[in-house]
Amino acid sequence: MECETLRDWWRLARAEHALMVFFAIIVSEIIVLKGSFSLDSSLFFPALGPILITLASFIINDYFDYPTDKANKRVDRPLVSGGIKRQDALVASILLFFFGILSSFFVNAYCFLLAFSYAFLSVIYTPVLKRIPAAGNAFVATTYPISFLYGNFAESNTVLLLVTIFSITAFFAGLGREFLNTLRDVRGDRKSGISTLPMIIGAKRTVLFSSVAFGLAVFASWLPIVFPFKLNLFFILVMAVADTFFLMVVFKSMRDHSLKTLRECRNLSLLGMVVGLLAFASLAF
Repeated sequence: MECETLRDWWRLARAEHALMVFFAIIVSEIIVLKGSFSLDSSLFFPALGPILITLASFIINDYFDYPTDKANKRVDRPLVSGGIKRQDALVASILLFFFGILSSFFVNAYCFLLAFSYAFLSVIYTPVLKRIPAAGNAFVATTYPISFLYGNFAESNTVLLLVTIFSITAFFAGLGREFLNTLRDVRGDRKSGISTLPMIIGAKRTVLFSSVAFGLAVFASWLPIVFPFKLNLFFILVMAVADTFFLMVVFKSMRDHSLKTLRECRNLSLLGMVVGLLAFASLAF
């Protein structure tokens, strides 16, 4: 029972995303420090706040999304399946938000403002932003590159060009992914009275917008070649794999809009982002 509870909390908080946030921040810090770093608390502590806020954001999102998830029969969600009580989820998210913002306060003013702003926007995402077509998608897309920017500001007040490229790539990949996620949840959103982009422009155009976003992400991922950065064979090969995943998402979604295909695209896009993060990480050393 205890293992099942831990598994439910992991799924509720999407802890794998918190791990990606941690890795992205560390990579960004190392790039800013240009190799002159040490593996101590000064490198890892700045990531604590965003990790906690990421966990809290997913929990509060599921808390507010409960009616939609229930309408969609998302028994894979712990709140719908009854694995975790909604009240427990709410308390957990409040505590995580509090300690996440508090941790960021001790990094610097820039990181604190970023952490506080995204914590606030995460809370109002489902009840407010998600109900504004495309606005909710755009906000969620910005949560992907924010880790790079946060890591940059943890070490410097100036945003490096390489970090900017990372951020642009992550934003467009995230935007493409969120368009498809919205398309997948149309039935439940309609039952909950939420008007999303696919309901306004249709499934085909939503997929087209998603494909364009993924295409821009692929283009941006190769911008380091244009600028005088030292690239290595690992970056070239691994980034090619990441972009292959993104292009597979485009091909699959353009051909079929079924829920099964959209779930596959969701997993493929996340895998592409993880692999892309590894490719960019190679440029930090």
